[in-house]
Amino acid sequence: METTRAYLDKLTHEIKKPKAEIITMALYAGLQHLWREVTLKQYLRHEISRNEAIESVGIDWVELAKRQYEAMKRISLCYFCLNQDSPDLPDFQDGPFWFYMEQYGYRETII
Repeated sequence: METTRAYLDKLTHEIKKPKAEIITMALYAGLQHLWREVTLKQYLRHEISRNEAIESVGIDWVELAKRQYEAMKRISLCYFCLNQDSPDLPDFQDGPFWFYMEQYGYRETII
């Protein structure tokens, strides 16, 4: 609680607005952030279309969320591969390789 109070005091000094107005601004910013998170979650789960997501939060946020989602899928795939004991998996110590995971529909180049 002390940290929050310190932030509020510093913001009051820096922005030169009353505490009530700063609290209102913070509430609004927090609600915008939560709305963006919910919208992007719905988009990535295919509950809303790309166009709906763009209209709601903007193309920059939608593209960023999609890039981050794709990166996490690649990381998950690497983690899956590294934790398998199959002799059919490629040697991960030899640099770039192609890995085919047909049962999951992946074909990834990992460097």
